[in-house]
Amino acid sequence: MEDRHTKKEAVDYLCNGSVVYEKEEFEKFFDQYMEEWNVEEEDKEEYKKMIESNKPAFDWGVVEYEGVTYFIDYVA
Repeated sequence: MEDRHTKKEAVDYLCNGSVVYEKEEFEKFFDQYMEEWNVEEEDKEEYKKMIESNKPAFDWGVVEYEGVTYFIDYVA
């Protein structure tokens, strides 16, 4: 809901498989995620930009809640 969605929308996203990552965790396991998701080398730049700028990559959300930054991988 912190990403300007209604409670119902947020629940629907989570039920459909959307995942929320703490930024710190995402950075720590970045290489593992990229390998697991089979992300091409040139496409990794989009994720690196998200980490550096806190601006969402395509189909992602970025929110800060109680001083912690979260990345949201949306699944519609």
